[in-house]
Amino acid sequence: MIELVFLFLIIAGTYAYSLKFWKKNPFRFSEFVSMCLKYSHYFTLGLSLSFVFVDYSLRGIWTTQVVIIISIFIGVFYNLIAQKPVLNKVEKYYFTFLSFLPILFFGLVIIPMIGFIIVVSLIGQLFNPVDKIYYEDNKLRVQSSFVGVLAPPRIKVYKKFGIFEKEFKDENLNFEDIDSIKVDYKNDTANLYIWYDYSENPNTPEKFKIKL
Repeated sequence: MIELVFLFLIIAGTYAYSLKFWKKNPFRFSEFVSMCLKYSHYFTLGLSLSFVFVDYSLRGIWTTQVVIIISIFIGVFYNLIAQKPVLNKVEKYYFTFLSFLPILFFGLVIIPMIGFIIVVSLIGQLFNPVDKIYYEDNKLRVQSSFVGVLAPPRIKVYKKFGIFEKEFKDENLNFEDIDSIKVDYKNDTANLYIWYDYSENPNTPEKFKIKL
């Protein structure tokens, strides 16, 4: 843990020190490319926020993560590689703030315990979306996902709709690990059977009905 704290502080310090040289970088994309990058950031940011509020995501394990990562990277590095004349006054403040975001983010580790937990948990959720896939077809995916430093991976079930997917939530679906799984379909309903070793009756599966 101490090693990671020092690593994050080194990253934040190195990035902060390099900013004063990077801002003097003579290379800049053309105004057309700069404009495209600006609207690409807004588009991917809008998608990322919509995933949070409507509880849907793009289909695939890494698709949503890629959209979020693109939005972050364009936002953080925009001021350093793009033409500023394409920005209005508010946008200049906005992208300036984003360029300092890595310093603020990694600097959180100086807050005892909670800062380290926040930083590592967010990085883990972004770059390690799946620990193990237990089942997947063209309608469902059952996986274990990293949720935080202080919590074990949790089992999550995603229903697929075209290019989107939505997490199936059930208060009884709170497994940390499963031994085996079976899925069958009847009309527009999926029957999910889960066996797990720490059950009171390990030979009897937990059953979940999922409306498709």
